[in-house]
Amino acid sequence: MCTWVAGQFKVPLTIIRICSTYGPEGGTPADRLEMMLEGKPIRLYPGMPNNYNPIYEDDYVELGVRAMEVAAIPRSGKNEHK
Repeated sequence: MCTWVAGQFKVPLTIIRICSTYGPEGGTPADRLEMMLEGKPIRLYPGMPNNYNPIYEDDYVELGVRAMEVAAIPRSGKNEHK
């Protein structure tokens, strides 16, 4: 959908995934540690790897800025689903 909208309205686009963040105030790793210490369950997905790759806030800000710098308008916004 993002690619289609960007193509239709000529909006530069870069899609990035930043999921597990942390910094001086805590974040996802600290939240999981608290859950473990409190004996609360942590959701896992059976039958598939449960990879967990936290990223520090300075790094995801840098990646976000870089993503905006390389954003481009998709070649075609018409009927891209096949």
